[in-house]
Amino acid sequence: MPSESLIEKCKENHRSNFSPIIITMADRVSVASANAEMSGIQDRIEVLAAEQFLATNLHELSAFQISAREATLRELIERYNQLIETYETDPGLKIQLG
Repeated sequence: MPSESLIEKCKENHRSNFSPIIITMADRVSVASANAEMSGIQDRIEVLAAEQFLATNLHELSAFQISAREATLRELIERYNQLIETYETDPGLKIQLG
């Protein structure tokens, strides 16, 4: 859920010369955008729907080849989980591979 603490983290990242991106579920994009607007940082962050972001990246990284999608998806999830381990405090954000 795009919370006030996430917006504060985006502000900190922006002050450190990073370009914050919030990737959230499609039905929460408007919440994240509204929170960013209320904090006055709507023009300094991007808010993207996770489903569209992942699908776009999956197609691009697998060179639009159906046969490469599963391996590419596995690699994306593994990299995501590494980032969660490195930068986040909540291990519940990880994606479990089945």
